[in-house]
Amino acid sequence: MSDELRSINPAPTVYRPGQIAVAHDGQGLTRGERKTVEEYRTQMAVITAQAAKTVYAEQMYSRMVEKIHDTAVQTLTYIEKTQDNTKSAAVRVFCEREKQIYMYQALEMMTTGGQRIHDEVGRSLYPPPKQGWFDR
Repeated sequence: MSDELRSINPAPTVYRPGQIAVAHDGQGLTRGERKTVEEYRTQMAVITAQAAKTVYAEQMYSRMVEKIHDTAVQTLTYIEKTQDNTKSAAVRVFCEREKQIYMYQALEMMTTGGQRIHDEVGRSLYPPPKQGWFDR
């Protein structure tokens, strides 16, 4: 189990085997009750995993933004240094346009990366239903 999953406290346990197992005059759980308990366990696992996935996604998004920012500052500083140290008007115009294009591309990469992370957070943890021969 990952650290992200361990760091999230699970929901309080509602189901206790001893309480439900004797619900019918000492008889065991009915088939329907067993299915309900199994579904409950599945849902608790999905909720816990989804929360961990969301926390992890936020951490990765933050790292991505920081890296893009740091790289942008370095790149723009380099371009501006070249722009400031030249006497050529053509080079200065080129550098100005280069900065604009770079900033646009960096923002687009950050937006696209963020959207892909968002898409993964929203994707269901339940496996897709199996298709029967008639669904193919």
